[in-house]
Order: sequence, then C-alpha cells, then structure tokens
Amino acid sequence: MRIEGHGISVKKILLAAGGLIVLAVIWSFIWGPLFAWGPMWGYERQNWEKVVSVAKDSSSFSGISNLDQVITGEEASHGLEYKHKVKIIITNSRGEWKRFVPWLSYSIGGGTMMTGNTIYINREKIDSRGYNLDGFFKHELSHELLYQNSSLSKAYRMYKQNWVEEGVATYFGGPYDYYASKDEFLNAYREAKLVPGSNPLLLYENLDKQNGKLSYTTYRYFFEYLSGKFGEEKLRKFIGLYTQDPGNFENEFKDSFGVAIHDAVEDFDQVIKS
Repeated sequence: MRIEGHGISVKKILLAAGGLIVLAVIWSFIWGPLFAWGPMWGYERQNWEKVVSVAKDSSSFSGISNLDQVITGEEASHGLEYKHKVKIIITNSRGEWKRFVPWLSYSIGGGTMMTGNTIYINREKIDSRGYNLDGFFKHELSHELLYQNSSLSKAYRMYKQNWVEEGVATYFGGPYDYYASKDEFLNAYREAKLVPGSNPLLLYENLDKQNGKLSYTTYRYFFEYLSGKFGEEKLRKFIGLYTQDPGNFENEFKDSFGVAIHDAVEDFDQVIKS
C-alpha cells in the first residue's frame, strides 16, 4: 500500500517508526529512565552488602554514612528484612535528575521505584539547601523495605494511600530538616487549618492537597503517637501486616493496637490540640 502522491509505502513508515521506538528504548537504558536496568557505562559504583550506590564520579559518595549500618537499623526499626540488594542512583545535576526520573519534580530530594530495587537521590538539591543527607537515604530505604516485603500491586496501593508508607518513612528516617517543623505542625493543626471530617481518616487523605511537607510531618507525629502509646512492637506488627494487605489496614490496625483507627485518630487529635 502506498500513500497517493508521495510514493511512500505504509511499510516504510512502520519500519521507520519501529526503528525510532527501538532507538528510544536503547537510549532509555543507556541514558534515560531505564538507566537503572542498563549497563550504567561511565558511572562509579560503591558496593555494600545490601546496597550498591551509583554516581557519575566517586566524589558523590563523600559524606554518606555506612549504608550497611543504615540497612541494619532500618530492618530493626521496621521489623522487616530486605529481600534483595537496593540500587541507589545519586544525581548531581538537574539534567541527570530529569533524564532518569522525568516524572518526579526536581524540587524533591529523593524518589523510590515501587519495584523495590531502585532509589534516586537528588544530591545537588540536598546539598544546595544544606539538608541532612542521611535522612533522605533512610526515608527512601524505608519505602524500599516495605515494597520488598510486598508486591508491585500492593506497593501501588500503599503509594495511593500514602499516609502509612510516608508516615513510617518520616517517623523512622526523616529528613526532619526538610519537612515542616514541630512548631509549624502544631500551629497549623491547632489553628484548625487541618480539620478532620466525619471520617477521621479524611484528615490524612486531604493533607497532601494543602501542604505536602506539612502532611508528612503530620503522618510522622501520628506514628510517633502510636509508638509512644502502644509501643514499638505493636507498631512493627502493624507494619508487617500492612505490607501483606494494604487494603485491609483498618482490621490490621485494630488487630495490632487493640483500638479502631478512627478512635486512635480522634485521640491523637485531642492530644495534639491539648
């Protein structure tokens, strides 16, 4: 079949389109969003027992804590174990960040793949603002720990619910200097800028629409409240149950803490406002 007046066959058009797609995929593995699964030519690696850090040059590894110790701490605090090695890609420019994770804003310090094996750290952004680097590693590693103990579909459910995985990551890892301070959180909460609806969970579902950094701080203090009132062991039990069935979190919460989540949220609300 030919396109009249141009002498161009549909076959040639399809071959050209197919060639462009193949080139785009190759580019993605070598230099783009699929870089983490490609050969990573020209990049340095720093190997740990359960982590490999990847960066354009070795200077990007400076100031990073012993990641084996960080991993051990994450496993102990969450009551879970990493199933396989995590790849941490450290970027040092806007160009790198936008090539590797074009779906994420350049304004954030890190991002995690729900596949459970890849983390991106925006080192240029973190360093330029003077934020604590360890906090970003711990935060993103917390996400990967939950994802590795779940499945891709369940990881997506966690991501959509948000308040659990972000609450756990911010409570255990921070970075506390990146999110809203405790005073900012308390002032906003007590001034009724964050008001729960008839369903107390609406407090958490609506927070991101108002202020992302403030919402993560609120999630953090809710988990701090749970830990202080019920103990770390019950918190770890809830985390473990939640990774297996995020959609059943209300029953898992009651099973872990002995109270309904709505009652816990109402009590948390009274504690914060007192």
